[in-house]
Amino acid sequence: MRPFKLILTPLKSRSIKTKNLIAIAALVALVVNLPRLLVDLQFAEQTGSFWASSSPVETVIRIVIMTLFGFVILSYNAQFKSYDAVSKSKSLGTDLAVHAAAYFGAVGLLYGSLSLLDSSPNKPGLTLVLVVYLIVLLLHFFVARILQYQRMHQRDIMDKQQLKQQSVEYELAALRNQINPHFLFNALNSLSAIVRENPKAKTFVGKLSFMYRYILQSGEHDLVSLEEELKFLDSYTHLIGARYGENFKLDLQIDDELKSLKIPPLCLQLLVENAVKHNEISATNPLKVFVKGSNATLEVSNVIVPRTHPAESTGHGLANINQRFKLLKGKDIRIVQEQGVFSVSLPL
Repeated sequence: MRPFKLILTPLKSRSIKTKNLIAIAALVALVVNLPRLLVDLQFAEQTGSFWASSSPVETVIRIVIMTLFGFVILSYNAQFKSYDAVSKSKSLGTDLAVHAAAYFGAVGLLYGSLSLLDSSPNKPGLTLVLVVYLIVLLLHFFVARILQYQRMHQRDIMDKQQLKQQSVEYELAALRNQINPHFLFNALNSLSAIVRENPKAKTFVGKLSFMYRYILQSGEHDLVSLEEELKFLDSYTHLIGARYGENFKLDLQIDDELKSLKIPPLCLQLLVENAVKHNEISATNPLKVFVKGSNATLEVSNVIVPRTHPAESTGHGLANINQRFKLLKGKDIRIVQEQGVFSVSLPL
């Protein structure tokens, strides 16, 4: 039943346009009958029985019948037939029946039309007509195969592009999902400490609410402006400052023209959080994080003062940032650790 279901499928749902198939079939029919047409118009002399002199009406009928025949062969092989391994084994009988019906039907229609007209005393022999139509059938069959393979190739390209796009979206979603739980854990720890020891809990919670609202909103975008990121970083710095007081400082040195450039969301927060997590922060060892921006590059750096008790790390932070820059901007971040300074450079 598969071939019949395919035949019932609307032509508009197919990628190969019907008008293109008609054009190909008409072109082949015109080329095959061109010598006859030239003889009819007295531009050439008769060269064989197949192209014997006839009336222009008869020539037009021949072209129309051959065009219809070619269109049927092209439509069946290029539009409706599948060339996968399963269909090959199941549709051989149907293929032979369709091609034989079209072939003998076209020949019969041709002779029937010529008999009705009865205008040509030199009708070509049946054998010659069968040979010519067989050649036309084979020609259209191979053209249809080329069109079918071209369509399959285009479909494969589209499928691969779609899979690639989905893969990028899934990777970005997964990378973003790694941020929220870790950030929530640290923020709640800070909130717990402030509620117990500091009356400024209301301000802290307000900043925290702003940050989570930003996280939810930025989750809908792959890139945000640096200016938006800096506002978010300011709220995050307030939270860290509430916990560590004057022992934590953030030094921003960013050219104004860079603030309109795009960056993956939450990157700066992750880098500052990374510095807070891995370095000692105390009155004797205050932590100062520098954020410098110039020449379309943003650098986040700090002097390394390792914690006495190293914090547990999943290793997702920097890998997350680098992967997002790869996916969205096609560039890697630059990580340098030398002379007691740790720095990460981000391309804007």
